[in-house]
Order: sequence, then structure tokens, then C-alpha cells
Amino acid sequence: MATIAHKRNFIFSLTKPDGTVVTEHEQKANLLWESYKQRLGICEFSNIHYDLSTLLTEHNLDHLDTEFSQTEIEAIIKSLPNSHAPRPDGFNGLFIKKSWDIIKGDFLRLFRDFYHQNTDLKSVNSSFITLIPKKNNPKIIDDYRPISLLNYTLKCITKLLSARMQSVILQLVHTNQYGFIKGRTIQDCLAWAFQFLHLCHHSKKEVIILKLDFEKAFDKLEHEVILQILKYKGFSSRWISWIQNILGSGTSSVVLNGIPGKGFECKRGVRQGDPLSPLLFVLAADLLQSVVNKAWQMGILKHPLSDTFGGDFPIVQYADDTLLILPGDARTLFNLKCLLRSFSDSSGLHVNFGKSFLVPINLTDEKAIHLARTFGCSIGTMPFTYLGLPLGLTKPTLQEFTPLLTKIEKRLCGVSKHLSYDGRLILVNSVFSALPTFYMCSLKIPVQVIKQIDIYRRHCLWSKGDINRRGTCLAAWETACKPKNQGGLGIIDIKSQNSALLMKFLDKFYNEAEIPWVSLTWSKFYSNSQTPP
Repeated sequence: MATIAHKRNFIFSLTKPDGTVVTEHEQKANLLWESYKQRLGICEFSNIHYDLSTLLTEHNLDHLDTEFSQTEIEAIIKSLPNSHAPRPDGFNGLFIKKSWDIIKGDFLRLFRDFYHQNTDLKSVNSSFITLIPKKNNPKIIDDYRPISLLNYTLKCITKLLSARMQSVILQLVHTNQYGFIKGRTIQDCLAWAFQFLHLCHHSKKEVIILKLDFEKAFDKLEHEVILQILKYKGFSSRWISWIQNILGSGTSSVVLNGIPGKGFECKRGVRQGDPLSPLLFVLAADLLQSVVNKAWQMGILKHPLSDTFGGDFPIVQYADDTLLILPGDARTLFNLKCLLRSFSDSSGLHVNFGKSFLVPINLTDEKAIHLARTFGCSIGTMPFTYLGLPLGLTKPTLQEFTPLLTKIEKRLCGVSKHLSYDGRLILVNSVFSALPTFYMCSLKIPVQVIKQIDIYRRHCLWSKGDINRRGTCLAAWETACKPKNQGGLGIIDIKSQNSALLMKFLDKFYNEAEIPWVSLTWSKFYSNSQTPP
């Protein structure tokens, strides 16, 4: 398995923008250095085109400034994962924990000096950028996802700040901001999108959905924007100095096939792999909701259903995955495009109009084409993929579960033929039964799809992954799915698990949890205190 992973992650060649293929290590290393230096090592900030003092709400966050306690620091140390890849300092979480009695004094002194702003983090604020393939057979640099491996000394600091910020993040962002926030799940994000699109479809009004693609969003977010947002959200000057110290002292180098390349200073962007980065990104991305809300209040934008609808303008964001729902009106769309350009110039989060698309609801083809040309994007169709699942106006068809089945089938021809029965049983439960979980948390899986998944699981267990091998089953599948104390093998029953996972929606709904999709459903369908069946 380690050899397979190493071969998959090994970069044999890279293709330049002009189509030239490079294979020599030095050529590939220079190409990567130039690309990431251009992304992270250049500041293009000019100014923010908004008055943040009126656009953002200031909160009382003085309690975040309390001095770091030894108990708080040791809780962070205990929460470190043991075996993550070593960072530039060569240490992992297990080393920090095992050596804590020896190095505790140094760590506590570092935290104390950082708190009082008496330390320069440049010596520990370096990171390795490791490249993870986004797809099979990657060719260009954009086919890889950059993950930063930070020194554990710095990671402990950012993890502590992240824990403190997580305690207040819910009051700092809008309700339809879901990414990286405790208490808000990706399933709730999808549920709101399904429910709101259902309302749009049945309203018979002309509506469009914009799926926005932000170009290298994490890498191009300007540092000054983050600091200004923190200021006007109510963070103290001490907190802002901490963040400025962390952002301004960072350096990175790209690791190519295990060899670190030349370093460069990080003058913009937030590093994926830093515990604090997701929350800083969410705060900055949430500025878009504030800008659009203000434009709606001023009459620049119109609500797709009714201006008396209440709440925020319909935007749903999961990190940089953004949906906007608008009326099918060219003027509104043109105004939004101007707002997005202003937002991009202010924040560094540039919209890639070529990869963004528009999905019409209750529109003629001619009008949809006209609106797509106005916005400068392509036209999508229902259902489209959002956050890894098919999003549409009807129940997903069997065809829309093909990616899931393909992913499971590819695993069959892996290592199962080399394993014993015990090993294959573990593989079935830990891999093949786990792959559909994300789908099962939001969608009712069709019976035909469950049957096909069970066929793959049976072949893995009994036939060593060989689909063409017959007559090897040693027990009925129903028996194998029973608990071990009832004579079975303890294999997970996918149909029962799917129903159990979906029950959480009923729990949130009937208990009227403070979640946008729950509030939307009760207000629009059960406003007369009618109890649903």
C-alpha cells in the first residue's frame, strides 16, 4: 500500500503553460518555485472599496485576550495527532508528547513571549508545501492540491488561537456560512440548498443559480484584508498583532518527490494545513455576504422570490464553494458582476468566470443564453455537482450514483487478493462500507445502488475482488451482515445505516434546531403551527 501511494504521488513530469513537458528534477523544481512564488510570494493589495466600519458588526471579544494558561497549552499538546508527516523541524506529535517533560519549559516560554509580543516567529514559521494529486494522471501544477506542513512549535500556537476563535466564530459569520465551523455541517449546507431551490422551482418565477469558482482562493487572499476584517469585527490590537506576526513571518518551500526546493516569503494567502487558516479564510469569504446584503438593502440587487422574504440574501458558502441564487434579470446579474469585481479587487479572491456557470430555473433557453453572455460564464444543467453530491430539483437518478459505484469498483482490483479472510473482512467494513457514507448522510440511496455495492462487498470478501469468480460464498449475505454475537460477521448493513444517518434530519426538524434549513422549512410550510406528520 505504501508503494502504491508513493508511486501515485511521485511527480514524473510537469507540463508548462506553453505545452512543454519537463522531466528533469531541476526543471520541475524551478517550475514549481516560480508558480508558488507567483501565488503566495507577491502582494497585490491596493485598497478595500468598502467602509468596513458600517458594513461589519463589531463584537465584544475582550475575553479572547486572556493570558495562555498551562492547562490550555497542555490540552493543545494532547490533541496533536501522533503520526502526521514530519515538518521542517523533523518532529511529529508523538515526539512532542513523549518529550513534554523535557521541553515543557521551552514551550511555555515561547507561548509567554508570543503573548507579550516579544518573539520573532521567522525561525519557526517555515513550512513544506507537499503536493497531493486532485485527479488521476495529473499533468499541470493546478492538478495538485498544496498542503503546508508547518513546524509543530508554530502549529501549537495557531492551534491554540484557532480553538479560541472557534468559540466565537458563530457570532462573527452569517448563518449560511458552513465551512470549518463547529456546529454547522456540510449536510445542513446541502439541505438548505435543496430546500431553497425547491421553493424557487415551485414559485414559477424566473430564477438563476450561480456556481462561483474562486481562482486559487486560499493562496491569493490578501493579508491586509484579513487584518482589517479582524479589526472591524472587534478583535483587539493584541490579537491583530498576533495574526500579523504569524502571517508576515511565514516562509514556504515546495517539496518535489521528497526533496524541498528553494524557499520564498509568503506575502499573501493562508496556508492549507495550518489550523488557523480555515477560520481566517471563512471570516474573509463571509465579507461577500455582507456586501451582497448591503446591495440588496440599497435596491441594487433583487431577491429571487420576494424582497420581503427576510433573513440574508440567498447565498450559501462552504469555504470557497459558493452558490448565489438570483432573479433571472439581466440588470441584476450585471450589478452582481460589478459587485464581484469590486470584492475581488478588495480581497484578492478573484472569480474565475470561465469555470463558473449559471443554472436556469423556469427560464427559456434563449433568455438563459442571454444571461450567461451577460455574466460571461457557461450554462449548467440540473442536476449539477455541489460539494460532491448531485444537486437538483428531483430525486437523484441511478445514473447520478455512478461516480460512487465507480470509486468502489476501482478498489476491488487492489490488495484484496493478497489478504486473508480476516484481512478482507476488515477491508470490507473499513473501506467498502465507508465509501458510501458521505452520500448516505444526505441522500436516500436507491435499492439498486445498495444491491450493487453489496455485490462489490461480497466479491471482496469471498472472491478476493474477482468479479468473474463464482461459487465462493461461504455464508448467506444476510447472515454475514448480522452482529457477531448473533452468528454473523458484523458487516455493516448499508440500508439500515442509511436510514439511521438520515434520522438526524428528523431530529433537527422536529426539535426546531436553530439551523437555516430547519427555520426555512417551518416558516414556509408550517407557518400556521401545523404539526407535520
